[in-house]
Amino acid sequence: MEYLQTFAQLMQGLLPLIMVFIAYALAFPQKNFETRLQVKKDAFLEALNILDAQTSYYFKKQGALLQKVEIEDVRATFSKLLICTDNPEISKKFAEFFSHKKSDPESGESHLIILNQFRNLIRKELGLTQIDFKSYPFENNSYFLYVGCAKENKHAKHNQTAELK
Repeated sequence: MEYLQTFAQLMQGLLPLIMVFIAYALAFPQKNFETRLQVKKDAFLEALNILDAQTSYYFKKQGALLQKVEIEDVRATFSKLLICTDNPEISKKFAEFFSHKKSDPESGESHLIILNQFRNLIRKELGLTQIDFKSYPFENNSYFLYVGCAKENKHAKHNQTAELK
């Protein structure tokens, strides 16, 4: 009987510790999931920024404002995609963008198709619905060549700005 009483007292003293351990064990997978999701989102945004910047060069003749892309950033982002994504098609599509030959030397349209496929792969990975980018009212369907509030475009043949209606 004395042993049961001692055991009960011991358990009473350990109960808060056990509860903390259980709470931590249950919270750890959620924290791990949130961390992984944030790493994915950061990698995806870096990749999209790089592809958007590179796309500006395909529309140089149409007056797109050019963005600089560093090869170190491309390589680092590709590595992040390889490490953090569940779908290997995402990193493959990223690499395809840089290895793809333009179908029309005057246009980056084929690269826009790859860019939009990449966007939708990311959306799928994040559990979002797919988007038909052709339904967007932008020139070239899904890419801003320039905006009226941007710095002066030295590459444009003439001053091109977006007009508000």
